[in-house]
Amino acid sequence: MSLEPLSRYGFSIFFTAAGMAHLVNPGFYVDKLPSVVPMRYQLVLGAGVFEAALGLAALLPRSRRLASRAVMLFLLCVIPVNLYHVVVGSESATLSIVLLARVLFLGVLSYWAYLNSNMSASDGDTMQIVSRTDR
Repeated sequence: MSLEPLSRYGFSIFFTAAGMAHLVNPGFYVDKLPSVVPMRYQLVLGAGVFEAALGLAALLPRSRRLASRAVMLFLLCVIPVNLYHVVVGSESATLSIVLLARVLFLGVLSYWAYLNSNMSASDGDTMQIVSRTDR
């Protein structure tokens, strides 16, 4: 059994759940944004809807590539907020290390999105990595 369907479904579930978390508990995310950011609450809700929609779109073969690449861009956009939280929002060295690990984890998630963007469904759940020459 190939791990690619598991990766695809896991990717979709992970990002859909992450987006829903923004909608269920927006205060948690609002507190992470610098106070100078306008409309923080609305921004968090919008990000949650966007992230959940991308997670669902990543399931569909026709939108998988675009959705996965949009996730990569989204993750790139949240790096500054996470770095801000590392520098300003950490009260201890241990918390700083945990927060910095979270920033590094964004790189892992971006790589996962990259891999997902290069998967194409052929026979149901069977997936193959598409090489540049196949396009």
